[in-house]
Amino acid sequence: METQKNTNSATIIIVGIVTVVALIIAWTAFNRSGQNVLPTVAEETNELADTIAQETSQAAQQASEAAERAAESTRLAAARVKAQAELLAVQVKMEANATTAEVETDLEVISTELDAAYANASDEARQQYITIKDGMSNLEQSIRDETGDALEALANLSLLLESGVRVDGEIEGEVN
Repeated sequence: METQKNTNSATIIIVGIVTVVALIIAWTAFNRSGQNVLPTVAEETNELADTIAQETSQAAQQASEAAERAAESTRLAAARVKAQAELLAVQVKMEANATTAEVETDLEVISTELDAAYANASDEARQQYITIKDGMSNLEQSIRDETGDALEALANLSLLLESGVRVDGEIEGEVN
């Protein structure tokens, strides 16, 4: 048993010596190629650090932009849902034969709130808002004309507001 330990110890020592000699030979061969190892390693390390810093910065920027888009989508969706609820109240007033002035006042409030919500929105969101604004104008015109189309125009406007609101858990405008 003791001879086996001696043999194992001797083998380990021989492998260690061979490894050290191999490293010395490799180091010498590399130095003979005309380059010093330390500056090369330092340069490669600096380049790698710069690359990692750039990629991290880009990832942080993309995450920030995605968070801003998500916040805007949520804010606009909330404004549209609120406008929809207020339109339901207008519909009830219309069906209860409220005066045109009362209904127009309520529509002005809704319009003002939507204007404020979309004031700093992205170009894409503002394009959607133009469609909503057209629906609001159609509703207001129908109410002023006192035609039977007012309830239909109100339903159409409600559908326009709803079309931009996703209820399946996805963010509006998200690409999967």
